[in-house]
Parts: sequence; structure tokens; C-alpha cells
Amino acid sequence: MIHLITDCELTVTSEPLPFEEAHKLLIDVFWEQAYALNPRLWNGLYYMFSDVQIKDGHLRARAHRTDFATFLYWRENGSDNITKHITATTFPTLADGSLLAVRMSQHTANAGRIYFPAGSFDRPDIVKNKLDPMISMTREMTEETGVSLEPNWLEGSLLAVEIDNSIYITRKSNLPHSFEAVEKIWRKHQKNGGDDEICGLVQIESTRHIPGEMPRYAVELCKYHFGNEDYDQN
Repeated sequence: MIHLITDCELTVTSEPLPFEEAHKLLIDVFWEQAYALNPRLWNGLYYMFSDVQIKDGHLRARAHRTDFATFLYWRENGSDNITKHITATTFPTLADGSLLAVRMSQHTANAGRIYFPAGSFDRPDIVKNKLDPMISMTREMTEETGVSLEPNWLEGSLLAVEIDNSIYITRKSNLPHSFEAVEKIWRKHQKNGGDDEICGLVQIESTRHIPGEMPRYAVELCKYHFGNEDYDQN
């Protein structure tokens, strides 16, 4: 389901995440095993959410500081239906109306997956004790592709894609570039020390071209953009 969001309030709390406290020992063991298989993983700051509500265009939640190990354990072992994953994702269209996505490198936790430039919330995204999804989107777009999102490229209101126990906040942006032009910017960005979590760019021209490696939320955004007749918007 995709919601139109007119007000987003993700309040950072100092309270620990109950899910982490309840599963701490299992999380530690899980992380040791995951790290042994992939030493490139980094157990950095991560935000998970409780008291999540979406009503009449208002998205509200409490953001708890935790770590990436907790998120990975939550993702692989199932939610308690209280703890939620909320993140921000870009939604970039190209000059010809196609969509721009990225492919994740093999050393990442999402190896081989294809989705729009995105990443987890971080400390710079906090404004007056609230996480700002637009700051996160703008930062991730630049870090992953080398393209800086300009304010006049943004279209419409925020959208929130709700899939199971995850919510993906986004806003469409209209890049005045062709795929080839963005790819050129990205290659230069990579040579200058860009994000090695990205191993390539992907152009999506219609619902018939949606890659099988795309997660469900990104597929829903593709359908939303291309006006799939089976899409049910709420």
C-alpha cells in the first residue's frame, strides 16, 4: 500500500529499543556468524521504530537508536509486530520518463539487489530531535550516484510504501538527465572515491522491465510511476 504523506514526525527517543533488549544475546551470536561470513559488514548506528501510526496523511513514530546487527537479526528472524523498520528512499525519474535504480555490490548485506538510491537514517538527518527523510534521501543520492538532488526537481508530496513491518518514505524527483549522462557522472564519482556499495546503475523503462532482483516496495513504486492498472492506491 502507498500512502500520501503530508506530515512526517519521526521523533528520536533516548529509550532503548525493547526488541534489542529482549533478544540481545541472540543478536550478538547472529552478528558474529554474519560477520564471519562477510567481514565487510559494519555494525554502525541504526534506527528502529515503535508506536508507528499512519492516519489521514500523518506518519508518526518513535525512533530508537540501535545498531545494524539488531536490524539484520530482526529482518532475518521476524518482527514482534511492534518494532518497525522505516527508511527513506529516493524515487528518481530520468528525462525520458524512465526510472533510475542501483545494483548493490556483492559485499553488502543486500548483495545483487536492485532498488532506488537509499540508505538508513543517520545523525545528520536529525532536525529538532526528529529524523528528516528528505535530508536522508538527498545525502544517499549524492553518495551513491554523485548526482545532487536539486529542490526544483522534486515533485508532489511524500509517499510512504507500507510492506509488512517496513515503511519506505520517498518523494519523486525529476532528473533533467538521460541514463547515459547519469552513468557518466556515476563513473566519475566512483573514480574519485565514491560509494563502493554500488556496482552499477539500472534503467527501468516500464513495468515489463522491472528486474526480478527488486524488493517489493521498489516494485510497487515502479507500478505507481508507470500507472499499472492493477495498482490500488490508498
